[in-house]
Amino acid sequence: VLPPPIELHLLDQLPLQDSTTPPSYSRSSVVPAAILRSNNENNGDGSYRFEYQTENKISQQEEGHLENAGSNQESSVVHGSYSYEAPDGQTITVQYVADENGFRASGDHIPTSPPIPAAIQKSLENNAAAVARTAGFPASSSSTVGASSTSLQGGLQQEVGRQYLAPVTRQPSGNGYRY
Repeated sequence: VLPPPIELHLLDQLPLQDSTTPPSYSRSSVVPAAILRSNNENNGDGSYRFEYQTENKISQQEEGHLENAGSNQESSVVHGSYSYEAPDGQTITVQYVADENGFRASGDHIPTSPPIPAAIQKSLENNAAAVARTAGFPASSSSTVGASSTSLQGGLQQEVGRQYLAPVTRQPSGNGYRY
């Protein structure tokens, strides 16, 4: 036996109004969408799983559990996805994770940063290598690439934002020390 259909209310097309008249909304069309599949499991230990699918091509799947249960490091971890059909007929799917690092969503329709151009990447690597030489430790692409650098007097490089480097003391010149 299937549960009763879900009623979705669509807004009528609104006429243009002047800025002094508040907008009016009405719910006149009702489009029922039957639930084709629905499963819900709760294990009682903080873990769960659910999924559903409707006849209008909306679906969602999600599962979650507790990590480090009973400790002061207890946290929830959730993985899931949902999809729907866009007005242009394209199926939109979003995968997501929610855990101690926050909520992260991905999908083909979600914009992403363009790749770093080769010349900029090489410059970042050169800057990281210069910082490493100045600080006396080898460059590490995982900890220094992408950090900004500023040029100091005398050709020294100091990385800004990623780590603190003590100022280099120079000989006094007139009005104090230069760093």
